[in-house]
Amino acid sequence: MFEGARANRNLSGATSSALHSWLETYSVSRERNLMPIFSTDLLGLIQKMNVASENEKKRHHFVPVCYLNGYIGGDGKVFAYRKDEPNSPLHVRPREIAFERYYYSQPLPDGGRDNNTIENFFSTIESTWPRLVERMAQRQNIWPDREAIILFLSMLRVRVPAARDMIEAFLAAQVKARAKLLDDRGKLPPKPEELPNDFLDRVDVAIDPHQSLHAMPALINGFAEVISRIGFEVLHNETGTSLISTDNPVIYFDPDVPEKRMLPYHVHPSLGRIELLFPISKHLVLVGRSELVGKRYIRHRTLSSVDDARRMNRLVARFGYRFIFAADQTHEALVRRYAAESPVLKAEVLPGPEGGKFVFADHIFGARQWKPKWQAAT
Repeated sequence: MFEGARANRNLSGATSSALHSWLETYSVSRERNLMPIFSTDLLGLIQKMNVASENEKKRHHFVPVCYLNGYIGGDGKVFAYRKDEPNSPLHVRPREIAFERYYYSQPLPDGGRDNNTIENFFSTIESTWPRLVERMAQRQNIWPDREAIILFLSMLRVRVPAARDMIEAFLAAQVKARAKLLDDRGKLPPKPEELPNDFLDRVDVAIDPHQSLHAMPALINGFAEVISRIGFEVLHNETGTSLISTDNPVIYFDPDVPEKRMLPYHVHPSLGRIELLFPISKHLVLVGRSELVGKRYIRHRTLSSVDDARRMNRLVARFGYRFIFAADQTHEALVRRYAAESPVLKAEVLPGPEGGKFVFADHIFGARQWKPKWQAAT
C-alpha cells in the first residue's frame, strides 16, 4: 500500500518540459492587471539549456549566494544560526551554507539523473539580483525592474526547504488517508494482533522529494494571488539595528492579527489586509502592503524607527525554518527566542462524508518534524 507514495515517481522524467509547462502555465496574466512573473526570453533560455555538456553540479543552494551577500560582515562572512543549535553559530562565507547536495536533481526517463537544469534555471534568475540590489540601495526608480524583482521573490517563496517539506508533509498525509480508508473498507490484509489499532497513524510515510518540485507551480499560482493584492515599497534602514534574514525569507501575514496569535501565511486576500516582508540586506527590506495595491510605482522610504526594525526582525526570525542569517552577533537573544518554532504544516486525517477520509491541513508555528528519508525503488 505505501508504495502509493512512490506511485508518481516517474512524473519527473523530462525536466525541461516540466519547466516549460511551469513557465507557460503560471505566468501572471496582464489581463488581471498583475505583473507577469515569467518572461518569454527566460522561457527561451530554459528551453535551450543543454545540461549534457556541463559539469555536474552537486551543491544546490536553496538560498542563493548572491542573496546571502547582503548579510556579510567586513570579513566577507555571514553568521548562520541553526535553529537546532542556536548557541553555536556558524561564521562562514555565503557559498559554504544553505545548500544540499543534489537538492534540485531530477531523474531522467533513461534512468540517469539531471543535476543541472533546475539549478541553472535558478542561477539565471539570480544573475540579475546584484544589479537590482544596487539600484534599490541608490533609491533609483525600480518600477521598470518589477518583473525581475517579483520573479526572484517568487522563486525564493517556493524553492526553499520550508515550502518543499510542507508539500511532502501534505502528500504523506494523503497517503495515510488513503490507507485508513482502505483499512476501514476491509481492502487491506488483516493486521497482526500485536499492532495497536491506531498503527496507521504512527506509520512514517516517505515521499519522493521530486514530487515537491512538481508542486511548485501550484505554490506559485497561490502566491500570485497574494502579489495581486499588494503594492511595494523599499525601506532603507537607518536605525543602527541591522536587519536579519533566514532560509525562508519571503513571509506574509495578516497585520491586524496580534503577533502572539499570528499564523504563518494566514491571509484573506479578498477580505483582510496583507503585509509581506522580504529582507534584501542588512540595510534594505522590501515591504508589500495591501494599502499600496494599484500603485504604478515602488516607492523608497527611510526606516528610522528602531521599534519597527525590531518588529521586522522578530517576524523574520519566527518564519525562519532551519537557519537565521545575520551580519553581526547582536541578535543572539532573538535567535534563541524563536529557535524552537518554525512554520510547519499541521495535517490531520479526518472522517469525511459517506465513510470517506479527508486531510485537513494548516500552517502553524511549531517544531519541525523528522522527515523519513526516501529510498528510491531499485
